[in-house]
Amino acid sequence: MSLNRIPGLFCTVVENGSVPALRVVRREYDRRPAYFGCFYYGTEWWITWADGKLLATAEATDEAAAVIRKAMGL
Repeated sequence: MSLNRIPGLFCTVVENGSVPALRVVRREYDRRPAYFGCFYYGTEWWITWADGKLLATAEATDEAAAVIRKAMGL
């Protein structure tokens, strides 16, 4: 599952300081984005919530997309 293939969501990669971040918005609420990061923790890359809490491994993109979709109310 790709976030860009979920109807109603628009995703872009942006720079948060010097770290890339994923900016996700619902098309009808484009002024209320959610941000997700990607950090190396332990022995692998993780997709994280904006506050740094681990969401899913970067290898588990379908799992991360499902969690993000639910968090965005879809």
